[in-house]
Amino acid sequence: AAGNSNSSSPDYLGSRGDCLDVGATDKSGNPASFSNYGTWVDIAAPGVEVLSTITDPANPTVDYVAYMDGTSMACPHVAGVVALLESYNPSLSANDKKSIITNVANTRPYNKTKNVGVGLIDARKCLNAAGGGCDLAADFSGTPTSGCTGMTVNFTDLSTGTGIDGWAWTFGDGGTSSAQNPSYTYNTAGTFTVSLTVSSSSQGCNDTQTKTGYITVNGAPTADFSGTPTSGIEPLTVNFTNLSTGAASYSWAFGDGGTSTAQNPSHSYNAGTYTVTLTATNACGSDVETKTDYITVSPCVAPTAAFVGSPTSGYAPLTVNFTDLSTNATGWSWTFGDGGTSTAQNPSYTYTAEGIYTVTLTVTNSCGSDVATMPDYITVMASPDTYAYALSDIPVTGVVLGNYLDTRVSDNVYERITEVQYTGHPVKTYSYLEHKWTFDVTSGSTITFYLEAYRPNNSDGDNFDFSYSTDNVTYLSLVTVASAVEQVYTATIPNTTSGTVYVRVVDNNRTWGNVSLDPVYIDEMHFLTTGAGPQPPAADFVGSPTTGAAPLTVNFTDLSTGSPESWNWTFGDGGTSTVQNPSYTYNNIGTYTVSLTVTNAVGSDTNTKTGYIIVSETGATMHVHSMVVTRPKVGAYYVGQCVVTINDNNENPVNGAMVYVTATGPTSGTFNGLTGADGTVTFQTSGLKKPSGEWCFEVTNVTHGTLTYNAAENHVTKACESGPVFKGIDGTYQVLPYEFALYQNSPNPFNPITDIAFSLPEATYVTLEIYNIMGQRVATLVNGYHEAGNHTVTWDASSSPSGIYLYRIEAGQFTANRKMMLLK
Repeated sequence: AAGNSNSSSPDYLGSRGDCLDVGATDKSGNPASFSNYGTWVDIAAPGVEVLSTITDPANPTVDYVAYMDGTSMACPHVAGVVALLESYNPSLSANDKKSIITNVANTRPYNKTKNVGVGLIDARKCLNAAGGGCDLAADFSGTPTSGCTGMTVNFTDLSTGTGIDGWAWTFGDGGTSSAQNPSYTYNTAGTFTVSLTVSSSSQGCNDTQTKTGYITVNGAPTADFSGTPTSGIEPLTVNFTNLSTGAASYSWAFGDGGTSTAQNPSHSYNAGTYTVTLTATNACGSDVETKTDYITVSPCVAPTAAFVGSPTSGYAPLTVNFTDLSTNATGWSWTFGDGGTSTAQNPSYTYTAEGIYTVTLTVTNSCGSDVATMPDYITVMASPDTYAYALSDIPVTGVVLGNYLDTRVSDNVYERITEVQYTGHPVKTYSYLEHKWTFDVTSGSTITFYLEAYRPNNSDGDNFDFSYSTDNVTYLSLVTVASAVEQVYTATIPNTTSGTVYVRVVDNNRTWGNVSLDPVYIDEMHFLTTGAGPQPPAADFVGSPTTGAAPLTVNFTDLSTGSPESWNWTFGDGGTSTVQNPSYTYNNIGTYTVSLTVTNAVGSDTNTKTGYIIVSETGATMHVHSMVVTRPKVGAYYVGQCVVTINDNNENPVNGAMVYVTATGPTSGTFNGLTGADGTVTFQTSGLKKPSGEWCFEVTNVTHGTLTYNAAENHVTKACESGPVFKGIDGTYQVLPYEFALYQNSPNPFNPITDIAFSLPEATYVTLEIYNIMGQRVATLVNGYHEAGNHTVTWDASSSPSGIYLYRIEAGQFTANRKMMLLK
């Protein structure tokens, strides 16, 4: 052992000529940093991190294994070679062995200042130099060592030795060869270790060279991605995440003309439905991932303002709870008519002052704004102590034509009086006016007037003068208001009388021309008749049509009775009209409640029809979803029976569709019927005791008030007792396939055109793709929804090279693969 002090001076036994002085190298074969060196060192051997067994100095009875450094770790390697030489040829002298070891050392370009002998000891070369052993040394090269799937590597044998006559190659993917210089094709991506074993029958030995991870084969990429969000309101920004593997570059097509080469792009969409495609590429090829109708963007729709409040009248302080009925709103701005405001969606607001208030709601979103205004919507009265009111109701069983009017005696000016509401009673307030109602008593009737009055300031014994006249003003039935308690006064008008009823307050101490300035409150004026008089109208109407696709124009017809003089329509979407028989166009889909209020001189009436107008989506369609044919027994006879189900384009049952069918078989006929709420209608033929053959039914037409029949969307059009049938290429009906199937292409082998057939027992989404032997997709033949039946597609491989190809189908949960051969 040369020593471990990094010294150029001899150490240990370095001064003896009958010894081999051994220096240490590290794991890379370079002189170890600690090893002694100099021209006196004879040979080098590994001496860094040598796994050794040692005894624990603190406890000599305990041994353990550890990595150790030192020239003492290098010496056993040399001693082992000496032992091999001794065993191989005992006649060798010590100097023979020393000469052999130093003459065949594995020389290295050591630093001259760091001399650790002639080089690393080589056991194989020592044995060969001793006149025996195996001199084989396996080695090889390959070119190229990297590339794409399908690449061919040319291997060259570089082995040396005597009498090499055997070669055994393993290429790392399961492939082997016994050729000296083979060529090998890698069809699978990966990193592969290559090994060559050479053998010599004359020497009876072999040697192996293994090169780990020597060949790198790259495959084509696999494209995949996701986007978020995939739906929303324009403008919609979608963040795309690339999920592809093995790709070096990317090409995006966003479906609206936009593109990108970024790995993870963001893209902004306007309203519409978009298909997104990603093409992933590397040096070995490309792959395409297409997601059909992946992004759905709704148009930006401005809001529509609407609201209600409750209550809308009452005494101060009055708290009104407002409810927002707007659509598509994200912001709200209220003005309550008294200077108060709010930005809450559903505010509560307290009115503290008497008055009549207009309320306005402005709603906004990112697309615009809208305003709803309710003029004179809220009525707030002063404290109820200010007004008199009736303590109980007096029934009104008759009517009087005309208006409540005020008459000032001094100047004979007529003014309409003020009405406010308290606990259901109209309250009319007066201070010094005379009051007048006109009337007309029909033949056979007698009218009794009921007057409810309250006089809070009756200090001087004023009277009510309650009278009627047919020509001149004549005051009759003078009554005295004796207290401030509400009282009821009556007067009767005889049969077939027309004229005017007057009520006024007079002062016993004054003349008729001077009315009292003290206030009187007349709460109710009722008329009780014993015969029929004029009546308020009764509201009624119809609209046509009541259902249809937007835009839907509805013609409304007034059917009201009682001679209405005015009409007030509300159409349920914010639209109104005062025309007697309006036409109105609904532009948005939805269900709308229509209301008509009619009025004449006697009163008014309202008729509301809830959910009366139904406006469906433009272009909505319907189709035959299923047909089930059976032969039930009715009494002693068998009949053919078919249950047809009609769905819309969203696969929801269609109610009220008229279905027309033709039946054939033991008995035949044509039938029609309406579907119910579940979308079904049942048809039944006449019966036979012993029918021969099977019954079949075929749908010939479907009609509906708002939906369009799209026969191309039918899941089935004809069905028999044996099951649904479909129309073949020749136009004839055939039995529906009972299972999914993918058939062998024909012809096979082919050049360059072949047909591929498949069967579908039910309508489903189908993809059919072609792959080469390296797993690269070369064609997509089918990618879409297909009806049940047998289908055939053609592949033209004119642009593809000869070889084995795979074709794969995915239909619902069914998948299958088959091979075919293209020979050119």
